[in-house]
Amino acid sequence: MNSAISVTMRSFKRRFFHLIQLGDGSYNLNFYKDEKISKEPKGSIFLDSCMGVVQNNKVRRFAFELKMQDKSSYLLAADSEVEMEEWITILNKILQLNFEAAMQERRNGDSHEDDEQSKLEGSGSGLDSYLPELVKSTREAEIKLKSESRVKLFYLDPDAQKLDLPSAEPEVKPFEEKFGKRILVKCNDLSFNLQCCVAENEEGPTTNVEPFFVTLSLFDIKCNRKISADFHVDLNHFSVRQMLATPSSALMNGSGQSSPTLPDILHEAAMQYPKQGIFSVTCPHPDIFLVARIEKVLPIMYQHHTDLNPIEVAIDEMSKKVAELRQLCSSADVDMIKLQLKLQGSVSVQVNAGPLAYARAFLDDTNTKRYPDNKVKLLKEVFRQFVEACGQALVVNERLIKEDQLEYQEEMKANYREMAKELSEIMHEQKICPLEEKTSVLPNSLHIFNAISGTPTSTMVHGMTSSSSVL
Repeated sequence: MNSAISVTMRSFKRRFFHLIQLGDGSYNLNFYKDEKISKEPKGSIFLDSCMGVVQNNKVRRFAFELKMQDKSSYLLAADSEVEMEEWITILNKILQLNFEAAMQERRNGDSHEDDEQSKLEGSGSGLDSYLPELVKSTREAEIKLKSESRVKLFYLDPDAQKLDLPSAEPEVKPFEEKFGKRILVKCNDLSFNLQCCVAENEEGPTTNVEPFFVTLSLFDIKCNRKISADFHVDLNHFSVRQMLATPSSALMNGSGQSSPTLPDILHEAAMQYPKQGIFSVTCPHPDIFLVARIEKVLPIMYQHHTDLNPIEVAIDEMSKKVAELRQLCSSADVDMIKLQLKLQGSVSVQVNAGPLAYARAFLDDTNTKRYPDNKVKLLKEVFRQFVEACGQALVVNERLIKEDQLEYQEEMKANYREMAKELSEIMHEQKICPLEEKTSVLPNSLHIFNAISGTPTSTMVHGMTSSSSVL
């Protein structure tokens, strides 16, 4: 039967179907791009795996569906209702014939088995010894027949189908696993120039004096990339390896109560410290190299540790803030973003942290008696320098900001005044008046320092006389 209908997997395409019967009595539904059925078919639908054919008009008119045993389906559509009914009738009739033939074959097989069983009842080595081989050969023949009949199943995918071109289409083959070349790498020993006995009693073999680790991997120089995983090798002697072991390593895996025997130690060393590995290269070429990276574990010859008390930590942190602000202000190319971030974190009084938190914790009357007088005086001096650095930073920021940031500048000035006021109260010094309503912060650091200490000064800035007074 030859007719033109449409086949679909995700979209309908016009194909010409031809129903044929194979030598084993099964039916195949081959489809072609045109009416020339002499060419090799684009694909086949095996009706021996079909469960039924039903009408399906939900997707398209005159459509019918072939339901397979693996719960998949093929949705086909004819050109007319008469042709659709004809296809459904013929296909269902073929499925019915296949079913009846299978049932008859099963009945014949059962009766034949009963006859053979009655003939071989007294024999201990009857058909049972030949039955597995017979079933295996029958199954292999069936699989071979079906694999030879199935032609280009990948072309059922519409993405794999090409335009109707006269040229020959490339054959699509499934993925084939390729191992390529395999390389066995064995690492026996690695000796350095400096060697001695590392045992405390100087009794033992001469080994490397420092632990080291080797990492092997394959690199493709042509593609400039690594093409294998890392293979880690530990070639250290047991005595050198003990230099890295922790005190609890002897109690690992429950072996602390009894000492392991020599075979157990050798087996564990072979599993825990492998010395050989296999690298696989799919496409070998001369630009692939085996690279070994050696890493040494160097001992710490000198270690300095200093314990700081809390007020020393505060002095160190505040000194760093002063240095950062001065560096930002003295830079030829001022980084406005960093400068504003430092200012915001320094002059803000809404957060219970930072400079004011240090001042409340160490310079308050209830806390100063806990620390040495020289440390308290040093922290006060650092805070004076901090106020000075903040004033300089505000001057630099005001000189470089644009008009849309004037409001932000005024807000930081107000926070700066509040911070200076609270610091003067904590330190019991004269109140600071660093900023006037219409005057920028004076860049002279002596002005702010004397304002905190209470000494009035007069400074000439840009040809104008400006004075600071103590309130």
